[in-house]
Amino acid sequence: MASLPATRTSSRSPRSNASRAALEGVGSSLADVVRTRMFVVDIAANNEAIGRAHGEYFRAVRPVATMVGVAALIAPGFVVEIEVDALATA
Repeated sequence: MASLPATRTSSRSPRSNASRAALEGVGSSLADVVRTRMFVVDIAANNEAIGRAHGEYFRAVRPVATMVGVAALIAPGFVVEIEVDALATA
């Protein structure tokens, strides 16, 4: 999972690479991603920017995506937490 502070919604932010690094750490890649779940604080205000960043980051893969509004995340100022499911071939 990757969480971004309120000021970081760009798909080019260092934190957006956490999912990529985790996948690569187990011999997988973004190409293996089949589903993402985004937990978003103040979804009404943040859904467009987060959706746009998600679309940029996963444009080549286009996984099934779910965006869920939440009251808060673990750290103050975090706006989104992303779970990534991938199916890798052996």
